[in-house]
Amino acid sequence: MTGTPGLPPEGWYPDPEDASGERYWDGERWSDEYREPQVGHRIERASDPPKALAVMSKIVIAGLLIGALVEVNNIAADLNYISLVGDQLDRTGPTPLELEEAQDRVDAAGIAVGLSYLAVGLLCFIPWFHRAYSNLRRLGVQHLRYKPGWAIGAWFIPIFNLFRPKQIANDIWRASPPDATVGHRAWHERPAGMVVHWWWGLFLLAGFVVGGAGNVIATANNKPLNTRTQVDEALELERAGYTMDVVGSLISVVAAMLAIIVVRKITAMQTETIEKAQADGA
Repeated sequence: MTGTPGLPPEGWYPDPEDASGERYWDGERWSDEYREPQVGHRIERASDPPKALAVMSKIVIAGLLIGALVEVNNIAADLNYISLVGDQLDRTGPTPLELEEAQDRVDAAGIAVGLSYLAVGLLCFIPWFHRAYSNLRRLGVQHLRYKPGWAIGAWFIPIFNLFRPKQIANDIWRASPPDATVGHRAWHERPAGMVVHWWWGLFLLAGFVVGGAGNVIATANNKPLNTRTQVDEALELERAGYTMDVVGSLISVVAAMLAIIVVRKITAMQTETIEKAQADGA
């Protein structure tokens, strides 16, 4: 690609938004690829050395395990409520008080799941994720596609949060091993681990299933209840919604276990890389 007449040819130029770095111009527009001007195989910057991930990874893993337990509690609450709804449809019970208590438990379990996602994501996983991505630059990995800030911001931008965190996770996995080719684009061709693909796919799937379950339950709660037939239809729909929620929670538990594997593997790769870089510089 030679570019558009009158515009600079494709290549690396000073970033118009950050003069300390460079951004790739494809001949017509600025791409998302960003890098810092680098010379040599590794960056030697005592003021900004790579940061260890070991302690943070333990916090993340503990948070993910707690989140999985909260999901298990949500599953138990949903199954109990589904059972009581079935009894009500069969005209074998339950009492209004039992149903109300079960509904309160379901509501509390759902709130706990939401809070656990916020706590684990904001306080544990995203800080670890940002540090892991920032370490690539500190270790001298060149031609990073995005600035470190994307490792945080990508999770909160609609649409982008469906794919940009996964792209960054792929790059972290590819460029973290000690034998990753550093200094040119070859590391981009390294495959990302299958566990990264499965984790992200199940993470998204769980979100879609749980979101769908919430819509089904909301529809059931908004149905008119003027006749026994209408009540039964609402209960059937509600039972279907909570069944979907159980499936979503099960997928979330599996995704959390895969996330633990991803965290442990990336942490181990970067720890080895940091130790090797320190030994080479000694």
